[in-house]
Amino acid sequence: MAAALALFMVEQDGHVLVVRWKEAELAFPSQWSLPGDALRASETAPEAVTRFAAAELGISVMGTDLIETGQLEGEGGQHQMWVYRVGFEGKLRYRSSGPFSEVAWATASNLPKPMAASMQALLGRLLQTKVR
Repeated sequence: MAAALALFMVEQDGHVLVVRWKEAELAFPSQWSLPGDALRASETAPEAVTRFAAAELGISVMGTDLIETGQLEGEGGQHQMWVYRVGFEGKLRYRSSGPFSEVAWATASNLPKPMAASMQALLGRLLQTKVR
């Protein structure tokens, strides 16, 4: 089994934030994905989401809602993943020196490419079954 991933959905005006990873990053190098990170030793998935959101997107997570768990095919094989919907405070931002080359807002019918088939399926499912 490859890395355990804590991913999260930031939603705004019917869109979800997606990130394009730099070439050597995480499970989806040079591809679009939900933001998130691999769990560190003795870190829970919500802790990873909170840490990563603050460090890489400049937001404070105000709450997490677990919406999906399972396996996700990515670089290096199958990854255990947890996906959270988050409430946040602050202004979203990313640093060019960070792990992303781009960020964008997407909908189920407008997912950017390249994106791994497993991530496309996950986002399609999550965006179609969104609970408000």
